[in-house]
Amino acid sequence: MENNLKDKILDYLLQKKREPTTSKELSESLKISYPTLTKWLAVLEAEGKIVVNDYGNIKFYYHKENVKR
Repeated sequence: MENNLKDKILDYLLQKKREPTTSKELSESLKISYPTLTKWLAVLEAEGKIVVNDYGNIKFYYHKENVKR
């Protein structure tokens, strides 16, 4: 189940291209509870698969392949 959730999150972020995506948007679109989603977003960030831009009280999530640095 855990790989399935990670894959769903990564696939959604990959489809969004360079558009910023919030955790609320991800939670509503993927029908995943907010606490579960934030846990997996932290795991994916630690694994280096996603990029997070933190602007204080809001975070934007991107798939690593969609970000050019």
